[in-house]
Amino acid sequence: MAPGLCATGALLLYVGLAVLWDVRERRIPNWLSGTWLLVALPSATLDEGIGLPAALAGLGLAGAALLGPYLAGAVGAGDLKFAAVAGAWLGPRLALNALLFGMAMGLLVALGAAATVGRAGAAVRASARLLWLLGAAGSAAPLTPGVASAEPLAPIPYAVPLGAGVVAAVLLAPHGWLLV
Repeated sequence: MAPGLCATGALLLYVGLAVLWDVRERRIPNWLSGTWLLVALPSATLDEGIGLPAALAGLGLAGAALLGPYLAGAVGAGDLKFAAVAGAWLGPRLALNALLFGMAMGLLVALGAAATVGRAGAAVRASARLLWLLGAAGSAAPLTPGVASAEPLAPIPYAVPLGAGVVAAVLLAPHGWLLV
């Protein structure tokens, strides 16, 4: 079930604020995500809401999806919380679609950012190595974080592509144009 008009408006306001904060400060404050989560869960129980079980499932699914990348140092804690809060507003199906759209956009943005500083080759090689290791191991468990002193290949405010993924999922859902 998709969120109603008021819930969608509240979600898009959260996305906009988090994206602006992430672009300006390179972080999403806990109070922002916490406040919107405290609004999302009760809102889910209202007539136009998605229901508390769906909100909790979306929260858990989106949070769990970014837990591995967070533990590997690929995304920050604010990004994980951003995805989880968006998942609480969207429910599991839309949250999964938002993550797929957002992560695909994030890959393109990160590769573009790496290309602008002359590091596209290194970014592509690192991405290919990560995918190969992930496929060979069958899980992310054996992947260890990079060296602490290593410079990130393309640091980006990841709320931008994740937020774009949320907007894409919300806009495409009424037309049935979702990925899963």
